[in-house]
Amino acid sequence: MSEAPVVPPPLEASPFSGESEGEDDPLLRLVDAFPEPLAVVQDGRLLFLNQTLSLLLGLDTAQGIGTMFVDLVREEDREILTGHLSDAGRFWELTARLAGSERPVIVKGSVAASSDAPVALLSVRPGPGGSGLLVDGPLRSVLDQMPFPIMMTSPMGVIEYVNPAFLRNLGYEAHEVLGRTPRFLKSGTMNETIYEKLWADLAAGRQWSGEIQNRRKDGSLIWERTTIVPLRDATGAVVHYMAVHEDISQRKAAESRSWHHANHDALTGLPNRILLRDRMTLAVAHARRAGSRVAVLLVDLDHFKVINDTLGPIVGDTLLCQVTQRLRECLRDTDTLARVGGDEFLILLVTEGGVVDQALVARRILEALRRPFVLDDGQDVMIGGSIGITVSPDDGESVDELMRNADTALARAKESGRNTYQFFTSEMNREVQEQISLEGALRRAVRNMDLTVHYQPVVDSQTLLVVGTEALIRWPSAEGGFVSPTRFIPVAEDLGLMEEIGAWVLWTACTQARQWLNRVPPGFRMAVNLSWRQLRNPDFPQRVVEVLEGTGVPASVLELEVSEATLSRDPKPIGRTLQALKECGVSLTIDNFGSGHGSMKTLRAYPFGSMKLDRHCVADMLTRHEDAVLVETAILMARRLGLRVVAEGVETEAQLAHLRAQYCDLIQGFLFGHPLAPEDLVALL
Repeated sequence: MSEAPVVPPPLEASPFSGESEGEDDPLLRLVDAFPEPLAVVQDGRLLFLNQTLSLLLGLDTAQGIGTMFVDLVREEDREILTGHLSDAGRFWELTARLAGSERPVIVKGSVAASSDAPVALLSVRPGPGGSGLLVDGPLRSVLDQMPFPIMMTSPMGVIEYVNPAFLRNLGYEAHEVLGRTPRFLKSGTMNETIYEKLWADLAAGRQWSGEIQNRRKDGSLIWERTTIVPLRDATGAVVHYMAVHEDISQRKAAESRSWHHANHDALTGLPNRILLRDRMTLAVAHARRAGSRVAVLLVDLDHFKVINDTLGPIVGDTLLCQVTQRLRECLRDTDTLARVGGDEFLILLVTEGGVVDQALVARRILEALRRPFVLDDGQDVMIGGSIGITVSPDDGESVDELMRNADTALARAKESGRNTYQFFTSEMNREVQEQISLEGALRRAVRNMDLTVHYQPVVDSQTLLVVGTEALIRWPSAEGGFVSPTRFIPVAEDLGLMEEIGAWVLWTACTQARQWLNRVPPGFRMAVNLSWRQLRNPDFPQRVVEVLEGTGVPASVLELEVSEATLSRDPKPIGRTLQALKECGVSLTIDNFGSGHGSMKTLRAYPFGSMKLDRHCVADMLTRHEDAVLVETAILMARRLGLRVVAEGVETEAQLAHLRAQYCDLIQGFLFGHPLAPEDLVALL
């Protein structure tokens, strides 16, 4: 059963109905200049036809008004067209032939009811086999025989004629081109300034010539040398534009091959010193403007000469290609890898990170080079590498200076026993060595479980009674005190240790909560922070259930905190994990809300029961208007969504009073206690 047609409402006064301002009407001027051939017909007669349709039909605009539209097509098409023109509420399409010339046209229309007679808006375009605006004659015969592509347009850019060479070159049929503008040929690969210059020249009445990459019907690209010439009538007015095209794709391909050969290494296909110098110059200039850094890593293969001399240059070339692939796998798409010598490669990194990040890249490269390389005959070959690193602007900003510094750092790496890396400055080397020492110590601490958990109390804002604690990991320092969590937690993330550390903290915190259950008030919660690595593991909810069952802690006691930054790293998988955790019965809190990533959408997208305000917002809410507004808005938003609000970082009575006035539920901060060992916290419970 077909659906009933949707009938448009009756047409009221319009620019075409005799009740508007006529030629001064902006809508009329817009439609008249529109590149699509358009007409308005009422009661079978032309009320309006725009310039494009006038050119297509060869009909003067003034003479055409009032003409019966069906008289413009041959007699056998008129009955069907008349029926369509009176069929209000439908969109229709008809292929017909023009009276006299037999040229096919495609008429598309939509008819609306009106108080007098139905009004139709029509689009008329050349049909299959149509030849556009140019009538048959000597000029058309000459253009048709030209071996190079030719296109003619109206002054408004509507395509009026294309010759057979044009159609062959781009793969179109005539009816697919005529009546359109050349915009559909654009490849999307050209700089828009080229088209701006083209139209500026044409608007000034000048000829334009240039090279443009267009797109064929099949999607392939074609380079063309195009010349566009304005054609004028006896009065000097532009009546047409003629574009003559020359296919230069082969020449462009040859130029591209020549450029690639001059700027790339023939063996590996990597940029050579010529292209590298250009990229380094641009990278340094960009870094200077953006306030970022450019790191240069010069990589030399250890003992490559011995392999090349012993096994021969063919094996040496094979090995260099394999090295190239491994180096690429260590880098981002935005990094530059170049071959600058027989067994030397240079890597260009644009980064906002420090020397530790650059050292991580260097270590990744050295590890990749230490793995065996398998030759074509199945033989394993072992090599290594030495790397010299220099950084701009710290060590210099000119290309030559950076190259010299990288070479000096590489020499130091070789002097240090090879298979290592060195920075150009001793300060950078010292910083990296400290990082390496920290990583080693942290690995040992995790292996030996030399970590501990302290607990910070969370109090009710009105009664000031302890109603929960947050478990916080601590790493005792050999020199006394503790290593700052802001220093070792990012390192643990980089080393892939956070999942192991997080599992241990979760078990330890739940074990402690079970010991406290008899001395804490109802509703007491133990909060534990989760890392991104834990949340991206789909088995994590089951592990939480196993911890709760193993420690005997009710699910309602456990509260899991997820920071805004963690959510933004992998939203969908983390969302699924959080939903599964919610179904396990544990509570969920969004941590550090207000640090820059969260929004109302975040709160609605995840099953959180509590919101913890970022400590920096709380710290400055009495002195900065922006933070005060953020805190007040966040609390109001949370209350409307039914979430509990926890303010952390509360250190003064004034902050407490302000949060109480805003109906904040829970308070955490030094005002009520620092993170304490469990035996020291017992007195506060």
